[in-house]
Amino acid sequence: MLYVLVNSPGELSGWMAPVVLYLRQHAPELKIIAVTLPCPYASGGERQAALSIGVQDVITMWQFLKTKTIKVKKGQCDLPLILQLGGDPMWGFLLHIKTGYSWLIYTKRPKFKRFVSHYFVPNRETAEKFAKVLPQDKYSLAGNLILDSVKLTGKSVPPKDDTRVEEKKEKKGNNSKIRLAILPGSRPFEYERAFAFYPKVAELLHKRLPKLSIFFPLAPTAKKEIYAKSIKNAGYEYIEGDRIDLIKITDDFFVDIVKQNTFDEIKNATMAVAFPGTNNLQIAYLGTPLICLAPTNYAEEIPLDGLLGLIPNCALTRKLKRLIIEKINKNLDFASLPNILAKKQIVPEIRRVLWEDDCAKIIEQYLLDMGTLERIKNSYKDIPFDTGADEVIGEYIIHGIR
Repeated sequence: MLYVLVNSPGELSGWMAPVVLYLRQHAPELKIIAVTLPCPYASGGERQAALSIGVQDVITMWQFLKTKTIKVKKGQCDLPLILQLGGDPMWGFLLHIKTGYSWLIYTKRPKFKRFVSHYFVPNRETAEKFAKVLPQDKYSLAGNLILDSVKLTGKSVPPKDDTRVEEKKEKKGNNSKIRLAILPGSRPFEYERAFAFYPKVAELLHKRLPKLSIFFPLAPTAKKEIYAKSIKNAGYEYIEGDRIDLIKITDDFFVDIVKQNTFDEIKNATMAVAFPGTNNLQIAYLGTPLICLAPTNYAEEIPLDGLLGLIPNCALTRKLKRLIIEKINKNLDFASLPNILAKKQIVPEIRRVLWEDDCAKIIEQYLLDMGTLERIKNSYKDIPFDTGADEVIGEYIIHGIR
């Protein structure tokens, strides 16, 4: 049995999914249980998303801690295993102490060296740091799991059997080859605001660029109840379909919400717009020019990590939270993963107060500047795309159970 500890929505789809899919293919007999850790970014859709990629069950950290387990003595057996993919190592440590199960972790920091059985690291730079404090057999250079999460199907959407959506789309009269992907994010505070904000941006862009095609690739953890309500509250009609939904912007213009084969659609887009997050690196790996827009209009709603996360979100503390986040933003060199990994700006980042008209103007400016988009795309070669982490981690686990 394998317990996979996973933290945020991005880590579930970007880290856990490729490992689970590899194990399902190469060790179908292995029972895998996902353990969701306490996370301020949780969407509520983690359980369904985890079950959809092939785990047998999903439990919370608190449920696991309450479960009666027979503690395994060191060297008694190799299973069960704990594989931690994200989150504070303290949680893995607690479960290891409770159960005695071997603890594997994918991380950049060699914490709890006495207790971790094996580390998996994402790049050579991190491996060099580990080599200074750990023996070589204690860690493996795996690669970047986010890249292994990008799976292309070669299929396009929408499917022809989605009759209701197809009938609506026929009215669009939009066969433009210029396609814009707007990613609303995977965290509730992101996509709840995005689905109220970006339909208006789409409406403004449609007036300026009538032939532009726009779609929203949906995160697997996003909950329909949240984004559908945001769309309706913003004054737009939400139309549910099978594999795509629609937002009616005007009588002759609809925006797609793509729920399946999202990577295929992003790869075929002219440009993508996204908040900082896991998807930034996925987009770069697909070769689609990316613009990172991070409106700070509601900065006080962004969850804080660590002890700062204990600050309650109420009227008295909202100004304090805004000041803290504004200071963090000011001192941050880069927020987008491609820039962080390349250690230079490849993806344009606009991190300030941005209203709908501001975003529409910025997006229009980049869409009409094919030279800049081509330069962004060509600069992706400077990002270290270290793939194969799913295989390294998967084979280590398979070797341990057989």
